[in-house]
This record gives sequence, structure tokens and C-alpha cells, in this order.
Amino acid sequence: MADKLTNQERRLLQVLAEESHYLSAENLAISLQVSKRSIYNYLNSVSRKLINAGIVPPRNINGAGYYLTSDSKLSVHDLLATKTDEADSRVHRVSPSERRNILLVALFAGERDITITRLMRITGVARNTVISDLDWARKELNNNQIELVGTKEGHVLKGEEILIRNYFQTHFSALMDGYEWLRKYRANDSFFEGKDTVGLNTMLNDWLHLVERQSERAFSDDAIRMIEFYYAFVLMRVLSGHFIPQNSFPSNLEDRRELRDKKEFGLASNLLAQVGVEVTNHDAESLYLESLLLSGQLRSVGSDEQDDVKTKVYSAAIEVVDSFQQITGFSFYDRSQLISELYVHLLSTYYRVKYQRQYRDGMVKAIEANYPDIYTYTELSIRPFEKLNAHPLNENELSLIAIYFGSQMYQDESHLGSALLVCSTGLGTSRMLKAQLESAFKGLKIVGPITKRNYNSIRQISEDIVLSTIPLSKKNKSVLVLQPIMNDQEISDLTKQLAVKGIVMPTLPANKISALLDVISDNAEIINQTSLITGIKEVLSFSVKPYSKKERGYQPLLSELINEHTIQFAKANHMNWQQAIALAAEPLLVSGSVEQSYIDAMITNVHNNGPYINIGDRIAFAHARPEEGVNELGMALLCLDKPINLLDDKHPIQLVFVLAASDDRSHLKALAELASMLGDKRRLHQLLDATKISEVEDVIAEGEKQL
Repeated sequence: MADKLTNQERRLLQVLAEESHYLSAENLAISLQVSKRSIYNYLNSVSRKLINAGIVPPRNINGAGYYLTSDSKLSVHDLLATKTDEADSRVHRVSPSERRNILLVALFAGERDITITRLMRITGVARNTVISDLDWARKELNNNQIELVGTKEGHVLKGEEILIRNYFQTHFSALMDGYEWLRKYRANDSFFEGKDTVGLNTMLNDWLHLVERQSERAFSDDAIRMIEFYYAFVLMRVLSGHFIPQNSFPSNLEDRRELRDKKEFGLASNLLAQVGVEVTNHDAESLYLESLLLSGQLRSVGSDEQDDVKTKVYSAAIEVVDSFQQITGFSFYDRSQLISELYVHLLSTYYRVKYQRQYRDGMVKAIEANYPDIYTYTELSIRPFEKLNAHPLNENELSLIAIYFGSQMYQDESHLGSALLVCSTGLGTSRMLKAQLESAFKGLKIVGPITKRNYNSIRQISEDIVLSTIPLSKKNKSVLVLQPIMNDQEISDLTKQLAVKGIVMPTLPANKISALLDVISDNAEIINQTSLITGIKEVLSFSVKPYSKKERGYQPLLSELINEHTIQFAKANHMNWQQAIALAAEPLLVSGSVEQSYIDAMITNVHNNGPYINIGDRIAFAHARPEEGVNELGMALLCLDKPINLLDDKHPIQLVFVLAASDDRSHLKALAELASMLGDKRRLHQLLDATKISEVEDVIAEGEKQL
């Protein structure tokens, strides 16, 4: 080709050549991670170069997007297969982030030949660039109490072994990226040359199947991938002589005893013995590997009445669901299923919290943006589970739990067509995606979710299509890859693809499409009728609106609701919890925000449902249904000088919040603020110690400065 294509132009053509439907400039911009203006420039340049080469350039359907004809796709595939000198010189060039990931993965594996010369040869960059990467790594690791030391043999890590492992587990994705680059482009010349990494992974895969059978735990596909990969590198460190000191993990003696009593301890010891580690001298390693097993995301778990942790987590799951129902007033259509699935998720969450391994990568933004109410209610309901470890959950763990509630709240039971759903993550993510799909496509029956392993074992797919969160090998039905949490644009794109395949109906019925074809054939020559029908269906499907968010309206800040007009202080002497709720709500009654019937309903709820309004350390959150006497949105706070009992001495309360919600959304911003404030121990203690209205207002204002 006379006019050489740039890297970005090649990527653009590759995306267009691999797609079976139209792509908008916005979608192309997202795929290439550039601006829409750049996309238009690339399209103009590519079109000119393709025309010069005798290839029909990308076509544009107004309002739909860009596509390549079938002939053009074939020509483009041939063109991309013939690499130019320019492309060849860049195809394996390592990016700055990849270089740093390669450095990290080599350091973690305990390799000793990490010299500047070796880094230059493997990554193909100059000496100064390698030195710059080492300086970056040194600062990054120092921030985590790990030292990067240069020796004659190369660079090595110094520091507490548990801190080194915690850092690299937290940055697991970077490890994967660095290793995959080496495996793909430097398989014959990498830091792991001569090491049997494939053999380790095979051994670990077999071992995990044994673990699942003997421990009655079934891991998610993502968990198995993580365990296999991370364990392989932990074993490399162990075989290089980097051990966790005896009696140092876990730090608590009782925790060590608890771990030794579990089946997983023997299984972890068996793995270490297989690679030649003397377990009796290094049982801290067995405990460490066991703790990772227990923290892995599960799909199912067997019943074991003798396991005290399982009993506590199951009871906490029931309490969390009860609390969520009481706060929201929502009745779950299948409460027992929700409790069962939430219990399975919380069991691994329990160990992640216990051993400081909470997820850092999650779906927080997607959940908070699309389901802010569910996220906030989850944050307020999770206290019974947090008490088990006396430690709060981070946003990522909360978002995963919110998915379980969301999947039931948005469930729709009307089904017609069929699609098989495959998901590599936990049950909650799968159920949320399933609920989204069923809500968006009312006539589509979603079968599953199943795991990739289940999918691979099926010979024939009976459903009309396969929808998956991960790439799959195609069987007898097409596979479409989706995001675990889809936004409006992604659902719209999926609608087009399903319409083209005839799985969902476009705006016009089939007889109208036939009529439209008749008109076209009367006035124009049809070269490819199949392609024309596909195009018509896709264009017509654009007007389908499968999902639309509710208008949220105005949502006041917490300071607009809890202020000098609604904050009170009182002595706790001779006051019971009923009087405290009534007194706390008095400003709302005086202002006309609520009727007396609402105060009576809040008190009756506690009598009927127990101390569910105790949502934290000395905190009561009283509320009832809007129809029980709410005239307008309001919140109030009563601060007592000392705690009083809510029903019994197991539930002391000192801060009594009252919420009068007039609908299901207007209070969400204030509620989210409140949850954040009460989850911050420092700010909570400031509230408990406050003696003046201005002090409470200052605590609230501090949080709002960060909004």
C-alpha cells in the first residue's frame, strides 16, 4: 500500500473489520481512547488511503454510524495481515505502564538478575529510561514500607515479607499485565526463562479442583484465575527463600488456632509439600495460603453446622436483609434466595476483611451512578455484618453487596425469548446483569448465570444467543460480550445487535420491513438482499429505548435538613427510647412535615420488628413509610448526654436521627452524607461529644466540603 497506515488508523480499521453492526463516532472514540474529532480525522485519512488502494472506504449511515462492506472487510483483513515496516517497528514496543508492571512482576517473583542491562534488553528501551523506571519503583515501594535495593546480581526487595505480598496482591492486575506482556512478546528471553511457570499453573489448577471437592466450596472463574496466578508467584518467592516468619501470620494467636482447625489448612500444607517446602518449619506459609483460599470469591458453599464462622455469617446475612427491608420498606420476591446468595458472598468477604484484603477494584462508580438509592441503603444496612470483624467495609465491597439487593429489586418475571448468560464473577454481579437485561428486554428469557467452566462442558447451546462478561469460544450459537454493569449506551448497542439477529423486534413489525423492501426493490437494484435486511433492522432498532433512568429531581444536602431548626440536645435521665423518638421528631411535627401518626408508626415499627433502627455505635435511625403521615421531606437529630437502651441493654443509643421521606429518592443525597459521616469514627465521636448546635453543623459541613 503506497500510503502507509499509522498505528491508530490500523486500529480503527481493525475495529470496523471485526464488528458486525454499525459503530458511532462516539463508540469508535471509546474503543481507541481518543476524541471524536480525532476519529473524524482518522476516518478522512483512512478513506483517502483505502480509495487509493482500490478498497471501498468506511460508509456512514446518518444517525447510525460507520461500517465496512463485506468485500472491504476481506480486503482490510488482508491489508492488516501485511505489516508495514512502520507497524513492525512498533507492534511489540512496551508502554511506560507495561515496563513498570514487568519490573514489579520480576521483583515479586524473587528474581535476582534484574539488572539495568537485562531490563534494557527485554523492554527495548534506553538505559536512562530503565533508570527512571527503577526510581519510580523505589519511591512507590518506599511508600509501602518496602525497599528496592541494588546489588551486584541485580535489584531485590527488602522488607517484611507480609508487607511485600500485601502490596503485590493489591496490585494484582499490574502483575498480570506485566507477566502477559512477557509471555506474549518475550517468551524466549524473559526473567522467567527456564522456570516451569506453566507446570506450576497446571499443578495449581489440579489442586484447586481437589480443594473444591474436599472443602465443598465452588469458586468463581475470576477467583480461580487469581488464585492460580497469584499462588504461582507466591510459590516462586517461597522457592527463592522468601518465607513468612513463624508465628507471625495471622498476628492473633486465636486466629491461627482457628485456621489450623479448618480443612483448608491441610490442603494448603499439601500444596507446599508438593513443591518441597518443609511444612513443619514453615506452617505460617500454610496459614497464609489458606487465608487466600478462604478470601476467594465463591459461587456456592456446602453446609457445615460445626463451622462457627459460617453460622455467624449466615445470621448476619439474615440481619442485613431484614435491616434493608425495614429501612426501605421493600418486600423481596424471593427473600430466602437473596439470603442464601448473600451468605455465600459474605463468607469470603468476612475473610477478606479479617485479613485486610478488601477489594480495591470494583464497580463503585457504576453502582453509585446508576443505583445510588440501593448503594446508600446497603451502606446503612450492613452494620450487622461489619460487627463480626469490628471493621467497616470499603466502597468496593459495599458496591458488590449492593448488587445482590439491586438484582432482586429490579427483577422482572415476564419472559419470552431466550439467552444464556455466562459470568466469571460472583453471583451478585451475575444477578445484577441478569436483572438489567430482563428489565431492558421484557420479552427475553435469561437462562443462568453459569460459569465459563459450565459453558465449556456444554456441547450444544439450546438458547438463541450467549451473553457473556468474558470472551468465549463459539459453539453452535453466537456469543456477545457485555460489561458486568451496562450503561445506557451499552444497552442501546446490545439492542441493535439483538435486533439484527432477530432476537428482539425492531420498532417496525416484520410485515412493515417486507413492505419497505418492496418499495426499495421497485426503485433501486438490490445487490445483497440479506445485508439490506440486516441494515434495515439495525437502523429501525435505534428508536428502541430499552432503559431509562427515573428523573431524580432535587435532592437537598444533609445541612439543609439537619440544622439549627431540627437539632436538639437533651438529658437522658428517666427518658426511654419511645420518648426519645417522639422528642427527636418534634421539630418535624411543629413545622408540619409530619403528622402525629408518623411518630406513632416509627415507635410501632420498633415494637413489631425489634431494634433494627440501631444502625451503628449508639446510633438510632428512626423512620416509617411516607404514607403513614409524611407531608414533606424532613430530617431531625436528638443528641442525648448519655446512652439509653433501645428495647434492651444490647442496643444503647445516644444519637437519634429521624427521617421523614416524602418519596423514594429526594432524601438520597442527604442519606448518603449521613452514612458517610456515621462511618467515619472520628466524625462520629465528634457528634457524640457535641454539646452545641454549631458543633454538629461543623461536623456536617466538613463532609460537604468534599462533595
